[in-house]
Amino acid sequence: MFLGALVNVPMYAYFSILLLTHTYMKRILTLSIGLLLLPLSLPAQYIAEGMGVPAFSKPTHNCISAEKQEEIMNMLSAQQKKLGLTARSEAEVTFIWPIRQGINFDEAGVYGISNFVDHNEAVQDRLLDYRCGGRTYDLENGYNHSGTDIFNWPFTWEKMDRDQVEVIAAAPGIIVAKEGGNKDKNCEFVNEPWNAVYVQHADGSTAWYGHLKRNSLTEKEIGDSVAAGEFLGIVGSSGSSTGPHLHFELRGPDQGLVDPFQGSCNPTSERSWWVAQPQYREPQINSVRVHSAEPVLGCYGSERPNEAINYKGGATVYFTAYFKDQLSGSTSTMRVLRPSGTIFNEWEVTAEEDFNASYWWRSFILPSGAELGEWTFEARYQGETVRTHFYLTNSSSLISAQLEMDTVFLGNLSEVTTLWKSFQITNPGNSGLEVESIETPNGIWAPWAGYIDAGETKTIHFQVSDATVNTLETITLRTNAGILTQIVAGGCSGIPYAQQRVLCSGDSFDFGDQLITTAGTYQATFTAVDGCDSVVNLTVLAEDAVPEINQEIGLLTLDLGNEVTYQWIQCDDPGNLISIRDANGPTYVPTVYGAYAVQVTQGSCTFTSNCVNVTILDLAEPTITNLKLYPNPSSGNITLALPDGATQGQYWVVDTQGRRVLEGTIQGVPSVSLQLPASSGLYGVYFQDESGAIARGTALVR
Repeated sequence: MFLGALVNVPMYAYFSILLLTHTYMKRILTLSIGLLLLPLSLPAQYIAEGMGVPAFSKPTHNCISAEKQEEIMNMLSAQQKKLGLTARSEAEVTFIWPIRQGINFDEAGVYGISNFVDHNEAVQDRLLDYRCGGRTYDLENGYNHSGTDIFNWPFTWEKMDRDQVEVIAAAPGIIVAKEGGNKDKNCEFVNEPWNAVYVQHADGSTAWYGHLKRNSLTEKEIGDSVAAGEFLGIVGSSGSSTGPHLHFELRGPDQGLVDPFQGSCNPTSERSWWVAQPQYREPQINSVRVHSAEPVLGCYGSERPNEAINYKGGATVYFTAYFKDQLSGSTSTMRVLRPSGTIFNEWEVTAEEDFNASYWWRSFILPSGAELGEWTFEARYQGETVRTHFYLTNSSSLISAQLEMDTVFLGNLSEVTTLWKSFQITNPGNSGLEVESIETPNGIWAPWAGYIDAGETKTIHFQVSDATVNTLETITLRTNAGILTQIVAGGCSGIPYAQQRVLCSGDSFDFGDQLITTAGTYQATFTAVDGCDSVVNLTVLAEDAVPEINQEIGLLTLDLGNEVTYQWIQCDDPGNLISIRDANGPTYVPTVYGAYAVQVTQGSCTFTSNCVNVTILDLAEPTITNLKLYPNPSSGNITLALPDGATQGQYWVVDTQGRRVLEGTIQGVPSVSLQLPASSGLYGVYFQDESGAIARGTALVR
């Protein structure tokens, strides 16, 4: 299942967003679901504001069907016998929290709780959780929720795609079963199998970890032991689920249901199974974000964070805070700060009822003349402040990125099967850097995507399996400053690593203590932190600049074979190169006077050829004949007589640089008077009829 209701009232149907807005500068807004927004000060005027809670359609299917539940318990019993797991320890098993944030992420919070175990055996919304509340659900078919649902929040699907929320073993034990190949993007209650890991503890109890992401499960096999805190998988939405969440269920040695939370309405256990039992409500801000449009929640593919880090003056910006367990009567303070530290706007939000998860936003137009640089959006709640930065930029703002080193060497992997290593990426620019994705080969896992502030250095941790010990691999980072690559090499193999790199004409790069500027073969020795040397032989292939264009009357040619791509461009203005549509071959026939070049891509290098002026066009075979210009030569005032039978079409006049100096439309007349520029020189005159056929002529102005 998923979250049940996110509010402590009967609310259902996940991702149906209750979003109320109001317009410009109303002093008090009371939302029908209990949110009161009060401006503290008004140094800037807001455009609109609103709040929302993810809600859920009333469940119509069990989180796990009765048949599937029985099947799982029978399977676990058989597995326990097969593995010989019949001994029972008298020592009490205790749990740590089964969710954690991935190592590369630093969001203030990443989850919420929607449902606990239902201890009221009656159905039809007869609900009773361990604390005697109604934070659970049941069904008319007799099903009472049998686990704890912990959901990603906010932006559940984004977190799933980025592997941000990990499921870990709550206690040490033995993997007695696992299933991980089922689809994981479900957004409704369906009778489909889930992905899950089942861990038996020393006392004979078994923890079920369900709804996991497809193909994310631990590589450990059935029968292997796991420690408390060991990775089991990624939170997903497999099986009967309306969004990414973990269904954590505990069964005793006799397969009876156990609720691990201690409370006066929990008849299944007299003690808490938690090392430190979480509070029933843990109010906090999970995240603050800055958006270029209203954030949109929804099923997979329709969720739209609309988040950005760089903005221009005049942009409309949405400032949003995302709460977990927001309490009735509690107040939070929000403010936006300019780079100078002065307050752009400050306001409060007060909840009038409890929410399992909630968010609110307020939008502003950033003034065109506002301070450039790093702005801050922050929210304070329950004594804690969460903040983020965004940037007001102009055309000269620099977006840049650089890696700490070209190659990461792994050192000695002979004693381990997996290893965590890291590299650093720095933002030396004066605006925000976005790492859109990190692409890795098989055997390497580097889960992260996000923003890096100006001047900040981000450490990216990645995991390497033993399959890549003696190989050379590439990690690709796609950023708003371009594509970066990080080479990963195994160490202590005794075999030098062969690395090949293309050097584009005019470029250079560092290799060890050498600056590489030309093609050739180079060798360098690198020492890993554990003293394990790695030797790399580097072959540098140089891509030379392309040769010059061959120009004949009416024809431009630059043929470098089939391994390159071409894009012809107009280069009259070196600062504004204009691509010519459908001009993608080794030859090009200009149709107007002007300056032309070609951009050639060879492998990873792109070059621009020399720029040539075209002053003579191939007029030997015009599409239409009998175009007449008179008087010719002239002082600039001439008559354009259309070809025989033509009475309408378009005309244009270009100078010797290919620039249009005159154009117009002819309707129902056989000729038209043209006033050419006063500057003496040669001009090309063109006429195109309704069929698209073109006639061309030349006029001389003295």
